[in-house]
Order: sequence, then structure tokens, then C-alpha cells
Amino acid sequence: MDAPDRDPATTTPNGATRAIVVATPDAAPGVVAALKASRRAPEPVGVVLVGDPHGARAVQGVRVLDGAHDLTRLVNDTAFDIALVPGVTPYASPLKLFEYMVLGKAILSIDSANIREVLTHGENAWLVSPDGFAEGLERLAADPALRARLGQAARARIAAGNFTWDRNAARIVAWYQDWRNTKT
Repeated sequence: MDAPDRDPATTTPNGATRAIVVATPDAAPGVVAALKASRRAPEPVGVVLVGDPHGARAVQGVRVLDGAHDLTRLVNDTAFDIALVPGVTPYASPLKLFEYMVLGKAILSIDSANIREVLTHGENAWLVSPDGFAEGLERLAADPALRARLGQAARARIAAGNFTWDRNAARIVAWYQDWRNTKT
């Protein structure tokens, strides 16, 4: 499938690799580290930050989008190559992770137990320690074939893992019916 034309407002010059960070305040340290890593990569990496955790705006060369309208346009244009997950809440899987997977984007994420429940390093994502973001971003920026393979495998994982709202609703209904049957 061919990528749609890219919106000039969300692309980087000279064909640079594009990365997106949809950030929440709890991910702030990881976000800032990811943004700084993008500046050090030998291959050009343009970063679009959606949201503004503390200190992220201070990183030179990062484009910040604040509104949901901008995010919708960005995602609809698929104007990025690498989806960054620099921080997660340890007890939940972030929804943005599944959105990135559906889009078939290469995912660079913090390696944590809840992320490993869904993704596997080198198979359908690139998982790194918090201090490994720079190297991970450099690796993915330099290897379009790896990005494509990881993105395709992440998209396939959505279907194989039944990570859909319908499947989650069916699990809840089944749990409730089992619980109700034990009460009668």
C-alpha cells in the first residue's frame, strides 16, 4: 500500500525520517531524552511532539502540536516513520501503542513488562532501556527496511492478538457471566 501524499506542514526537509511522540506529563523524562536523541542521530530525524510535557519545548528543532485537530491531520496523513513510546504507566498498555500498531508504524518503545505483553523486541517493535533511546532511534532512522518489517509485524499483531474493542467487550461479558453464574 502506498503512503498518501505528506502534508508539508508535518514533514521534515530533505527527506528526513520523521518520528512522532504523543506525550503525557508522566512520560516527560523519557520524552525529553527521546527528543535529545533525535538531535544526535547521524541520519536526519525530524520529531513532531503532540502535547508538551515539562521541558520538551526547550529542545531545539522539535515541532510541537498542541491541538487535537493537528494530531488528527498528522495521523491521517501518516506523516511519520517512527512512533516513539518513551514512557509508560507500568500497570496499563497505552492506547497510542495500539493506534501506532494499526497504522503499521515502526515502534520505538521503553522495554517494560506491560509493553512486552503486546510487543516483542526485534519482531514487531524496537524495545530499549530508558537510556537506549538514542541508539534505538539511530538504528531505526538508518534502516528503512527494518522500520517497514517492524511496522508490518505490529499491524499483523493487532489481528493475531485480538486487541480490538469488540474482543475486550466480549471478555468482559464472559467474565460477568461466569461471575454471575457462581452467585446463583
